[in-house]
Amino acid sequence: LVHELTPGQVKAYDECAEGGQRVRRTVRRALRVAHGAKSGRAKAAAYSAFWAANQRFWNQVLTSFACTGLLSFVEKQLEKGRSAVLQIVSTGEAATERAVAQARAEGADLSDIDITPRDILLQYVESSFPTTQHEEYTDENDNVRSRPVKLPSGDFAENPEAAQMREELLLRLGAIRVPQGALDMVIGHFGPDNVAEVTGRSRRFVEKSVQKTDASENSNEAPARKSETEVIEERRPPSAREADIEAFMAGEKRILIFSQAGGTGKSYHAALTAKNQEKRVHVVVQPGWAAHRCLQGLGRTHRAAQRSAPEVVLLTTNLKAQRRFLSTVARRLDQLGALTKGQRETASKGLISSEYNLETPLAKEALIAWFAAVARGKIERGGRQITPALIQEKMGLTITDADGNFSMGQVPSIPQFLNRLLSVETSLMNEIFESWHSYLDRAIEAARQEGRLDLGVETIQALSVEKIRDEI
Repeated sequence: LVHELTPGQVKAYDECAEGGQRVRRTVRRALRVAHGAKSGRAKAAAYSAFWAANQRFWNQVLTSFACTGLLSFVEKQLEKGRSAVLQIVSTGEAATERAVAQARAEGADLSDIDITPRDILLQYVESSFPTTQHEEYTDENDNVRSRPVKLPSGDFAENPEAAQMREELLLRLGAIRVPQGALDMVIGHFGPDNVAEVTGRSRRFVEKSVQKTDASENSNEAPARKSETEVIEERRPPSAREADIEAFMAGEKRILIFSQAGGTGKSYHAALTAKNQEKRVHVVVQPGWAAHRCLQGLGRTHRAAQRSAPEVVLLTTNLKAQRRFLSTVARRLDQLGALTKGQRETASKGLISSEYNLETPLAKEALIAWFAAVARGKIERGGRQITPALIQEKMGLTITDADGNFSMGQVPSIPQFLNRLLSVETSLMNEIFESWHSYLDRAIEAARQEGRLDLGVETIQALSVEKIRDEI
């Protein structure tokens, strides 16, 4: 199920990309003003935390965008008399807890709580932004190094300019429009009374209609009652999850959404013993990083003694860089099938085909050739030149040395390249991906003609088979 991003979503994605690039540029400036750029430890810690947060952020944003198409898809399935089972990985519980704690500390209303993927970037800026003041010193080998400055109290000194950058960054990030997380979006759209939630989160905040009495100015008139929408906090003990499963299997709720916590030892299939025997449409909203857990989740709706087998749907968007999140699972599914059955397509069952596996030796060869062409100024897409400086600015990747020469040792791995591609505006992202993929297509065709293309163990089907002779 490929969701085509709407013009509004493309604009929102580009705003998020600009926000992420602004964070990275500000981190670089903060390290420079606080003299932390010469400290390998401080630099590595700041960038490592940033790229980890960046990857989680984009995974959540893309899932949220795709859920726009998911909602209408689920509505159509319900109209066809089917039940929907949605598989996710992240519930956003940690973000929820932080948002609630902050709202209560500030005395804000529950309806003002902002639980969106943006919290991932805000959390990084609040906790990992480099503001510690460093000083240069000369070690015993006369090398100039950098170390953090400590106050007499034993605390680390904070650079005021870097601290000001952090506060300005928090304000700018707060203005970025980011959609809700997938779990809250589904429950908010269909209502908590229609969705069975089987996740590990201990509480959630849902909108419910409450009746309120409107006191009339005329004491002789009966007070009028009106309906208002309020955000209510609901506790989610284990018994609530079990009750939701029972409600789904009984047909009282026709949508079930589960995470890893609900993907073990539970059954959501069209069991012959259950009242709800509607065909299940199992949507993999987030495949996650572990292939075996993705497959384990699929086993929740496909079990023995069922009325019908489920239809499995993989949710994605038309953004090229989303291949990043499918590539790792596709590679591990290939490995899983090769190890257990001797056939690579066995494990994926056609759900995530090998074409999504970009983490191959040929892909790496193509990436090296593509970066070499970029360094020589040979890549032009969509009327714009893709240069090493553009790659450095948009993706934070340096592919040339101090003299401007291409350095093969600087070429990133495929996962790192695709991670960085997520931070680029949509038009440039697609241009870069298609340009590199054209090199990959040529590399695959060349390997096929040379007879060195590894396809694994294949099943060859023939229209007829004639035995010519026996040889012992």
